[in-house]
Amino acid sequence: MEDRIGVVSRAENRINISPGPDVNTFESSRNFGLSWSRNSVMREYFISHGRFSKEMSFICSGLRINISKSQLLEWESPRGESNGRLLYSGVHIYEIIIRYCVDYWSTVFPIRVSFFNGANQDETKITWVSWDKVLASKEHGGLGVSSYFALNRALLLKWMWRFISDDGSLWCQIIRALYGPRIESHSTNLPSNWCSILREVHNLKSHGFDFWSHCRKRIGNGTNTRFWLDCWIGNKPLHLVCPRLFMLELDKDISVADKMNGPRSFTFRRPIRGGIESQQMDSLNDLLQTIVLSDSNDRWVCDLAGDGSFCVKDIRNRIDDVILPSTPIPTRWLKIIPIKVNIFMWRARLGCLPTRDNLVRRGVLVDSTACPSCSVNEESVNHTLFCCDLARTVLQRICRWWNLALLDWISFQEWHEWFLSIRMSSTNKLLLEGVFSVAWWILWRFRNHLIFEDIPPKRSEIFDDIVLLSFNWCSNRCCKTFSWTEWLKNPHCISL
Repeated sequence: MEDRIGVVSRAENRINISPGPDVNTFESSRNFGLSWSRNSVMREYFISHGRFSKEMSFICSGLRINISKSQLLEWESPRGESNGRLLYSGVHIYEIIIRYCVDYWSTVFPIRVSFFNGANQDETKITWVSWDKVLASKEHGGLGVSSYFALNRALLLKWMWRFISDDGSLWCQIIRALYGPRIESHSTNLPSNWCSILREVHNLKSHGFDFWSHCRKRIGNGTNTRFWLDCWIGNKPLHLVCPRLFMLELDKDISVADKMNGPRSFTFRRPIRGGIESQQMDSLNDLLQTIVLSDSNDRWVCDLAGDGSFCVKDIRNRIDDVILPSTPIPTRWLKIIPIKVNIFMWRARLGCLPTRDNLVRRGVLVDSTACPSCSVNEESVNHTLFCCDLARTVLQRICRWWNLALLDWISFQEWHEWFLSIRMSSTNKLLLEGVFSVAWWILWRFRNHLIFEDIPPKRSEIFDDIVLLSFNWCSNRCCKTFSWTEWLKNPHCISL
């Protein structure tokens, strides 16, 4: 092993993703091209302790790794005694992490997709819903699974956030020494991994997500905030609000504290003239009229979180909202029924069930397109769940059970308009929607058994299964329990 033990050294440049500060085995670490000298304190720590400790991991890289639970490698490996060189150095550790992550992520994505589609990795099945729609948030018509692309970029942005927040870690000090204290002056054209992280921020901006527009300084004493260049008042830096005044400024990097402690124009190269300069000066004085400095330190805040802190979840969701498809109708998700029923209802509302008419559109040869239940009309999602005689009979029995007027619907849109119009408490409406969802799921299950099972199912058991399953699922998922008798006789009167 060479004497130069890298802090985050020998990381392979082919890895184009990087971890956030608080993950264990999520992504590979970046190569900052740094080394420790023979007499450095940290190298002596390695040689004396013979292991890579949790404290040293955080000091060197900013990664909070749970050493006792890590399954990447044996962290307590004994140190090598040959010539005082360490068997498991920082270089070796990060190389192992990188190899592990490459192998892991090359398999996890296809497993994730295949699991959702109900197929093995070596099987090929029809994909009825695009994966982007699955990843989209529920507010935008998806399932809220979220993408690894957004998660990884959010973790990358956490490195940026920690840099501008100046958390005092060793890696932050090293980056400042290499590239300078101001992140806007860091080059994105150099062949280094820190610059590649910066390039990812610019790429996100080209996709519609500008991270820096959500970051601003919250003023305390004003000593660490630049008056003109930092965004600390309003939505834009003052050099964009008052460009003519900024041209007159001699000290472009002057702090808020220095600027506020004297006349506004004492650092200008000449007195203010009339016209646009005078107007901008008046506007600047109006903005600064309410500013009062305090004894606390300045700090960065992110407006995506209510408390101003950086949250990977909020960043991830915002990136997903920008890059993933969106629909104006949000996904209906009921907590009182199982996930499988919610996903079925989501697919049914999109018309993405493997009915015979959909199979024909996909080029699949079928013996007949007729509905297997009535053998009269062509099978479609709306026919199977609304228009078929079996579906109409089941839905009418549910209406009688809940003391509702009998109506015939032909689509989810008509049913939803009727559902919004009925007068009922919100909690009872939640139960009613859960019952209808269970009914449609059981109708679809009956259809599948009718096609694929040797023994045909009994139609007389459909409604009984709806009542029983809806009671078991709803009663076990509601905050307040209710009895079987109440469910059978007066479900619309249940008080939750």
